[in-house]
Amino acid sequence: MANTTTPSTLATATLGKGEQREAVDEAWIREIKMISYQVLMPVIVVLGVTINAFGLYLLRKPRMRALQCTMNLELLFGLNVAILLVNIGSITTTDGCELQSYAVALYFAHPCFTAFYAMRLFSHYVVVWLCCDRFLALWCFNLFRQMQQPRVMKLRLILTGLFCIGLQMKYFLDVEVLCMTVSDEGIVEVTNGTQLCEQGYWFIHNIYQEIEDGDTGRNVMMMVIIALGLVVPVVLVLVFSVGIVVGMVRRRIQSIAATTSTLQQAYSAIYITLALALVFFINIMLTVVYAIIYTENTKSCYASSRKEVFRAATHLLVLAEHLTLTLFLVLNQTFREELRTLLHTIKGSLCNALNCLTLTVCPSRRTRSATLNTRAVTVFHNILEGPQISPSRGETVHGAPSHN
Repeated sequence: MANTTTPSTLATATLGKGEQREAVDEAWIREIKMISYQVLMPVIVVLGVTINAFGLYLLRKPRMRALQCTMNLELLFGLNVAILLVNIGSITTTDGCELQSYAVALYFAHPCFTAFYAMRLFSHYVVVWLCCDRFLALWCFNLFRQMQQPRVMKLRLILTGLFCIGLQMKYFLDVEVLCMTVSDEGIVEVTNGTQLCEQGYWFIHNIYQEIEDGDTGRNVMMMVIIALGLVVPVVLVLVFSVGIVVGMVRRRIQSIAATTSTLQQAYSAIYITLALALVFFINIMLTVVYAIIYTENTKSCYASSRKEVFRAATHLLVLAEHLTLTLFLVLNQTFREELRTLLHTIKGSLCNALNCLTLTVCPSRRTRSATLNTRAVTVFHNILEGPQISPSRGETVHGAPSHN
């Protein structure tokens, strides 16, 4: 039988396979987004808020005030909770890919995204201050004591917060909510909140998604943001961490610790700081990977399945970093004791609640057997005493002596 395949049929078959492959990729991307942003991310957010709330509660105990970096750690706990709560916007909009209305798109573009990056940058600089304090405690103790005054610490944290917010103002002002249509008109900017986007989808256009070759001012601003937001914190944390390690090798910590208890507190503070610095470096690398993948395609929600997997994984790992602070504080002995006390209290409360519920709904065997034994003894006692006729009514009673 002769082969009847023609170039037109081959082209049609190839086109059909291509469309089928695209449909499979789209289904795979939707599944990735659903698992990442609607299953795993809510679990991380709930778990992270719970863990950080417990850590913040324990850190405010009177015994924990002896820890040398309490104020910075309290601020880190608060920032972790706020960052995790802000990510609820990423959950409801699938990381900005499913914007149901102009109001939702406007919220995700301006307050949500800006607050997320500003607070993350603030948490990075808090880690820088923690490393700086440990470095000064080892190498310049007099300056360290001056820097630990409450007024100085509050002032530097306020200035750092204002700096981080100001650094993100460029994004807050330049971000735009557009309507991406499939017609020949291309992208149509939406300036009215009541305007509909029926024949397309809402799209957030910001300075992080594309860098124009001809716009020198925007490119310079992007370089400044990258330098102050990534390069400077990394260099400072690296320098301070190396100085801390060198100071520990040269046993400078023993010259500033007067007692054994003070020495243990100093060691635990250094170990916590170095652990935070290590997680900081890992988090920065994940942020860089996320930024590179994010900026490769302006239509970030419609990248290839491989890029979507990397984007979702890095986003989840970046959030998971905000769950590690409580684990590092376990290195402190006082924190471990307070945590053990809290867990015992919670366990006792749960056991009491479960016991009360069990006794109310279904009495235990011991209670039922005791009740039955009491009734049996009462009946047996009445039988032994014999019947008695009441003199007033002539009724037969039990348990009284007879009068004949």
